[in-house]
Amino acid sequence: MIKKLLMKRLLLVLLLCVPCYSAQVIRYVDTDATGGTYNGESWGTAYQSLAAWGAAEGTNLVSDGNYHTVYCRASGGTADTGPILISGWTTDATHYIEIIGFDFPATGILDETAYRITATNTSALTLGEENVRISNIQIIVTCTATAYGIAVSITGSPIDVRIDSCIVKGICSGSGTGMGISGGTDTDVVIKISNTVVYGFISGADTEFRGIYSPAWVTADIYNCTIYNCGYGVTRASFGTTTVKNCAIGTCNDDINGTVTVDYCCTDDGDGNHAQDALSGDWDNEFTDANNGNFTPVVGGNIIGNGVNDPGSGLYSVDIIDVPYVTDAWNIGAYASDGSAADTGTTNWWWRRRH
Repeated sequence: MIKKLLMKRLLLVLLLCVPCYSAQVIRYVDTDATGGTYNGESWGTAYQSLAAWGAAEGTNLVSDGNYHTVYCRASGGTADTGPILISGWTTDATHYIEIIGFDFPATGILDETAYRITATNTSALTLGEENVRISNIQIIVTCTATAYGIAVSITGSPIDVRIDSCIVKGICSGSGTGMGISGGTDTDVVIKISNTVVYGFISGADTEFRGIYSPAWVTADIYNCTIYNCGYGVTRASFGTTTVKNCAIGTCNDDINGTVTVDYCCTDDGDGNHAQDALSGDWDNEFTDANNGNFTPVVGGNIIGNGVNDPGSGLYSVDIIDVPYVTDAWNIGAYASDGSAADTGTTNWWWRRRH
C-alpha cells in the first residue's frame, strides 16, 4: 500500500513537472478558393478572405489553450480587399494569432499575383487584438484622403504586436493622411517591426504622409527595415521609446521626425550614431531598382555590412526572404544579401514559425 501511494505521488509530481504548451490551430485562406465548403481546414476548403477567416474563427485562445496560425495565398492572383479588422479574440503572450503569407515572393519584391491585401482610402489591415504576429504579408493602399497599411488599434495590457518580413506600398496623391504602419494612442503597445519594406507614402510636402508612425506606443523597435520615398520615414509623437537600428531610410522629406534613438542606419540626413549615407548621395548605388520596388542591395553600396550584429537580440536571424544574417556586421535594410548573390533564400515558413 505504501509503495502504491509513493508511486501515485511520484506520478503526480511528474505530471506537474511536464511543461504546458499551447496547441497550434492551423487555418488557410485562398482568395481563389473554389471548394464550396469554406471552413479553412485545408487548402481545398480554404476561406476566400482573411475577413471571412476572422469572422468564423474568433475565439478565446487562452481558455482553449491554443495559438492560431492562418496561412494566406492567392492561387489565381486575386487580391484580398480591405478593410480587414482582426478582433473578437482573447489572446495572451503564449496564445497569440499568426498571419503568414504562404506565397510571398521569394525575391522580396512586391508581386501583385501573390497574396496581398488592397484598400483605398481606408485601413487595409487593422489589428484589434493584443497579441498578433504578421509575417510575409503584402499590402497595397491607395490614398487620396486617409489610408493606412497596417493600423494598430487596440487598448489593453500588455499589447505585443510583431510585424516581420512584410511589404507595404502606398500609392498616394492629394492631401490627406497616408501611413504605412501606424496606430492609436494606447501606451501599453509594444510593437516590433523587422525585415519590412515600406514605401510610397508621400504626396508633395504634406507632412501627414509617413512610413512608420509611433504615436504613443510605450515601445516601438524598428530593425532592419527599408523605408523609402515617404513624407516622414519614421515618426515618434510624444510618448514612449522608439528605436531604429539597421534601417535604410531614403528620399523622404524627413527621414526621422521626433525624438528617436537611431543607430547604424543609412539615411539622407546622417541621423543617429554610426551613420551611413547613400554612396555618392545616390540611392541607385544602394538599391537595385527602387523606383520599381526592388530594394535588394547593390554590390559596393554603403548598406552592405555596415549594420550592427543582431540588433533585435535574437528576435530574428534571417532577412525578408529567409536568407540568414551570418556575418558579424549585418546589412542595413531588409535584405541580408546583395542582388548578385546566388542564394536568394527560400520561403521556409516552418523554420520562421519556430524561430
